[in-house]
Amino acid sequence: MDQADIGFSAFYAWPSSFKVVDFPASHMRSSVTMVTPQPKLLPGWMVPLAPFSSTMWGAVGACLVGSTYILYNLQRFVDKYLGNSQDKVNPFSKMDYTALRTYAMLVNQAPTFSWNSNVPRHVPARHFVAWFQFLGEVISDTYNAGLASVLSSPRYEPPIETIEDLANRDVIWAGNHVAWIWSIEEDDNPNLQTITENFRCLTNEQMNEIGQRSGDLAFGIERLQGGHFTTEPHINGGTVKHRRIMRGTLYWSHLYILLRKGSPYMRHFRTLVSRPSSRGTKYPSCV
Repeated sequence: MDQADIGFSAFYAWPSSFKVVDFPASHMRSSVTMVTPQPKLLPGWMVPLAPFSSTMWGAVGACLVGSTYILYNLQRFVDKYLGNSQDKVNPFSKMDYTALRTYAMLVNQAPTFSWNSNVPRHVPARHFVAWFQFLGEVISDTYNAGLASVLSSPRYEPPIETIEDLANRDVIWAGNHVAWIWSIEEDDNPNLQTITENFRCLTNEQMNEIGQRSGDLAFGIERLQGGHFTTEPHINGGTVKHRRIMRGTLYWSHLYILLRKGSPYMRHFRTLVSRPSSRGTKYPSCV
């Protein structure tokens, strides 16, 4: 608009602006992070599943299925080659019994079938069952210890800490100007593209009303290089009680003072701006 010589604001290095203004010097580093919804308490039905991770549950399931298959086929093999028509039939020769008893041993229930050690075809299954009972004892004790920990303290959802969390959890966030997404809207990172699509431009009054009513909406907030945060009207006691500050950073940039394109003050102004940072806290006079 050619109505000012110098501009000073939270102005990032946006390429589109370089067509009409110059960035003589950076005076501060700044970053944007999120005030995200606080983790919610896990539902009660997840308490029995909480002691083990999904990987551990997969390992337990694979152990159960594999042991059932091995025990059943082992018993059929020995029945075929070591069996005698006069011997008592081993119940592990049946798949349904083998599956149920394998699960029972996993929860510390020993088989009720008694083996005769003098019968050759009973020996392999007897040894296998003994070792599997030991394994079941280890798994059961580990689960009980984890369950005691879960019951002694409440469990919450994982907090939102990174860009990946924002994208994977599909968090809707808001700001009072589209400038909040200028630095990432053309980025080819899939996570940043998702975050850009989830941005909503709302007024401070709208964000304050929504923020006090629920904790589902996240807010963008600027973190300065000293670790302080900028003040926003919608970031207040009524809205922060539902939220927490994300540990990670959405994006960062240096802040620039703006001059008109081709300004004759460029060289002198760059020198003036660089003096405070080079002299620490001793600020020079502008004369």
